Amino acid sequence: AAMIRGRTVAALIWCGVAIAFKAQAAFLAPFIIGALIGRRAPPWQWAIPPAVFAAAMLPAWLTGWPASDLALIYLRQVEHFDFPGNLANPWLWGTEFAPGAAQSVYWLGYAGASAAAIALAALTANAVRKPRALLALALLSSLALPFLLPKMHERYLFLADVLALALALAARTRTTAVIAVAVQLTSLSALASYIYNWATPALAGSAIGAIALFAICQEARAGGVRWPAITSRAALPRPASAG
Repeated sequence: AAMIRGRTVAALIWCGVAIAFKAQAAFLAPFIIGALIGRRAPPWQWAIPPAVFAAAMLPAWLTGWPASDLALIYLRQVEHFDFPGNLANPWLWGTEFAPGAAQSVYWLGYAGASAAAIALAALTANAVRKPRALLALALLSSLALPFLLPKMHERYLFLADVLALALALAARTRTTAVIAVAVQLTSLSALASYIYNWATPALAGSAIGAIALFAICQEARAGGVRWPAITSRAALPRPASAG
């Protein structure tokens, strides 16, 4: 909300607080980076989130927790927890039906998420003065990254849940209502599969998530996001005939 209102410093402070509480806040990183680029933020503003994170870790350090452990806590979590993931995304199909094959192509998910992050940052940079577009792009960032990445937990759509509801309450259109319902169902399906140890709800939820992503892209476009133009075949020059 602060970033949409142009309060960049406040937004970056909240960003650091969010990261200090939970690593899931990183799903908004492409949105934050794109907004900073679009607003031509000075270098010192880029240092605000890590500074706030360090300040939040200070009490633990003063009571004896090693600074290196505090600085690397999220990286070490990635190394400690190694499981195939149970979020309602396309990787769940591989986990259920071909786990070995899916694991061998995890790099595709990392590459796809990286490409999506770069694209989201670029789109956000070009939409910094369009509040409706910014909210849609923030939601897109929080949903697209966990949807594309392998090894995601069932709870990794909580941020998207909140932003989808915010978008529906702010815009109040049929499309945003559909988006909110679709995102909630995607998230709920993964939780149901986790609670009842039954993969079918999350497998269905992955299809609903894909629909939600498409609808969010449409909402972002309605809000003024300029998608890269793709030259149609009809627009290409025709070769001269032999005669």
